Amino acid sequence: MIAPFLLLAVALADFSGEWRGTVADGSQTAEMVFDLHQSGDRIAGTMSATGRTFEISSGAAHGPDVELSVGTPANGRLTQLKITGKLEGESLRLNMQGASFSATRAVRSTEAIREERLAGLMRAWGTIKFFHPYLAYRPIDWDAALMAAIPKVEAAKSAEEYSAAVASMLQELKDPETHVLRGAVLDADVTNPAAPAGKRRRLVRSGYYPQIGGTQSGGYYADWEIVDAASAFVIRLPEKVRIVMRTGEPVTGDTALASAEATYGSSLPPREQRLLALARYWNTIRYFYGYLESLQSWDTALGEAIPDFESAKTWHDYVFAVTRLAAKTHDSHSIIFAFWREFAHLPDVMVGAIEGQSVVKSVGAAVKGLAPGDVVVAVNGEDIKQRRQAFIEVDPHSTPQAGLYQANQFLLGGPEPEVQVKVRKADGSEAVVTLLRSGSFPMPIDSQLPVYGILPSGFGYMDMGRLETRDLDSAVDRVVNAPGLIVDMRGYPRSNFQLASYLTDRLTPAAAIHQRIWHGPDPALSIFHDEVQSVIPRGRAKYKGRVAVLIHARSMSAAEHLCLHLEAATDATFIGSPTRGAEGEVTNTVLPGGIQVNFSGTDIRHADGRPVQRVGILPDIWIEPTIAGIREGRDEVLDRAVEFLRSPK
Repeated sequence: MIAPFLLLAVALADFSGEWRGTVADGSQTAEMVFDLHQSGDRIAGTMSATGRTFEISSGAAHGPDVELSVGTPANGRLTQLKITGKLEGESLRLNMQGASFSATRAVRSTEAIREERLAGLMRAWGTIKFFHPYLAYRPIDWDAALMAAIPKVEAAKSAEEYSAAVASMLQELKDPETHVLRGAVLDADVTNPAAPAGKRRRLVRSGYYPQIGGTQSGGYYADWEIVDAASAFVIRLPEKVRIVMRTGEPVTGDTALASAEATYGSSLPPREQRLLALARYWNTIRYFYGYLESLQSWDTALGEAIPDFESAKTWHDYVFAVTRLAAKTHDSHSIIFAFWREFAHLPDVMVGAIEGQSVVKSVGAAVKGLAPGDVVVAVNGEDIKQRRQAFIEVDPHSTPQAGLYQANQFLLGGPEPEVQVKVRKADGSEAVVTLLRSGSFPMPIDSQLPVYGILPSGFGYMDMGRLETRDLDSAVDRVVNAPGLIVDMRGYPRSNFQLASYLTDRLTPAAAIHQRIWHGPDPALSIFHDEVQSVIPRGRAKYKGRVAVLIHARSMSAAEHLCLHLEAATDATFIGSPTRGAEGEVTNTVLPGGIQVNFSGTDIRHADGRPVQRVGILPDIWIEPTIAGIREGRDEVLDRAVEFLRSPK
């Protein structure tokens, strides 16, 4: 019989850290560097070789053995390189495509140990915050518990002192069933005890109910569920520190649930509050982001963000730290309004991505010296490519087209009252123009077309960015006899997705909604609620002609949802360029300093399961505006739609 402490040692093999080794291929050698981050049996991180770094798309530990899958590009596709290994003393023996080599763990710096310990504390704090029953209704200041434990963790000189610092945070719960595990206690001894007498109640959470504004259709809630037993949950921290956590309690009469987050004023928070902001946001995304499977590096993002949040000396620094972390969600719904306000003072000029350049699309009547089609070369003396790329790197966006669109929106923005813009004119000459930043985001829709009606071409037209729900009946009646209908989706729809119900006479699946429900903190107990949203016809179809839908990177969220319904209701042809790729019901949290952060809380796809997030709605006919078209005042996408509708079926 193997002693229990030996079983524990095998089960808790630690692969975290930086591992370096050299692999030989004939006469050539290459240094391999693995930066591994372990949470339980899950492993994330990167592999670096020959000057390139690749993300570990999945990794798992099995006792002393490890399996890694690394995404590497080959022949224009992303292929998975499989690597296996075994921990042998202080060496990690690895096998990669038949080549075997050993790697040794690099000595971690004091700073790396500090950040790893803080990240472990924050993970534990978040798990307990969302799933310990006491925190749902008892007046426990769990924020203060974290902030008080942070300096204790930083002062720890050993794993034992780190364990004691973590225990000091747990003491605020006043729960003997939630404590640090000590000695050679097996997880099974605390997670599978004898079932207590009577029913238990446990927290169940479906998404994250928004702190600001509420939601009409997100399906987000937190509530109690009654179960026969609620096993304890073991939280694993660095240096083999473990917490056993209560997940259920006897059913009581108090069913209240507390969910409001403290905002701690509206100015730059002190360091511990900034770290609280990091812990709050990271854990909220960890459990309630609608597209968790796409977050390949979220585990490592926590530790990496600690220095960024700590070093913020100004409100600007703090806002940018939050935004840089949010950018790792790759979600255009991850909107930080405080970040937008840093750029929201804008001149009356619209700039867009045209032919790979930043081009003036329209100018206000009072703007002198600029014309549509002018190519922006520099802003305040900064090269436009550098300025654009700097914005793309920090601003959360779902797709490349979303990043370009969002960057061009704010290229001329900033806090100063004026901005100096250098442009290249149609004749090749350059000019520098000083513009007054007099406007604010969002900029108004500038269109000479009717909201709805019949165009000179004879085809019907509806601008969904301006058409109100109350006018839908009138709009459909106006175009009902037109031989073709152009639905302009190059904006955010005011009438949501009801238009589709006028275009079909049968119930048709339009969108697949995928929502994770957490039954306690154990991912193995989480389930998914899947729902198919259908187009519900209004009796017979009122319009039966051909439909062309104009799309662009401006089209996001509700616009993409309407596209899904139009796709289902009729044989719609999408014309233009890919949409922004930000589908899903939005929710939000609030961080210290009063910073509101939105994010996608629900996974919504095409009815057949094809994703919209990170892809967008793709056009059937791909056409984008040209600089020449902008200068001539032509709407080339609209012209292409007219050409399509005139062509034979």
